[in-house]
Amino acid sequence: MYLKKKIKSILSRLGIRSMKLYVMQTEIDIDAINSRISLLFNSFPYQIMELSYEDFLKGEKSFYTKKKLNKYKKWFKDSNRKAYGVIIDNKLVYSSWVCLDKVEITNKTSLKSYENVGLLQEDYCSIKYRGRGLQKYSILMRVKVVYGKGRDKAIGIVRIDNTPSIKAFENGTFKIVDTIELISLFGKEFVRKITYDC
Repeated sequence: MYLKKKIKSILSRLGIRSMKLYVMQTEIDIDAINSRISLLFNSFPYQIMELSYEDFLKGEKSFYTKKKLNKYKKWFKDSNRKAYGVIIDNKLVYSSWVCLDKVEITNKTSLKSYENVGLLQEDYCSIKYRGRGLQKYSILMRVKVVYGKGRDKAIGIVRIDNTPSIKAFENGTFKIVDTIELISLFGKEFVRKITYDC
């Protein structure tokens, strides 16, 4: 295992990386989503709210770096994107996004454009608040947003080793519909093993 990690680290420094991902999708059943939201509502002590750019300035500097904030600044100018999260004691402890016009893996690579699809992406939770159901609740709320925008399907892209996120999406009625591999070679990205077609 150590040797495998060492080789992976050396290849990464050389600009060669790969990442296996699940494409997860739900055909939105709004009654099921509302029912799950209702079950969580009484026991969920936090409020999921739409975020502004200024809210991201209240987050952890180690995650919300200058580079990431510059990306988010551009995203806020895109009418097809909205940010949602949780602020506690004037600190951003959870953030997430909805994208309505592309199924984006990275800023360089998208699977392709789909009609009637909303992408749930870029979830981040502060370490102190992990394990409290914020992602689970945010997924349900964002699926409701996607439905409200006239989409009948929602998609999430999750690393295959990210078990908590997989479970959170499954709770939001998502199912794994494909496995893909994102390969980066010296700054260029490629996707293989795509059988998913909406």
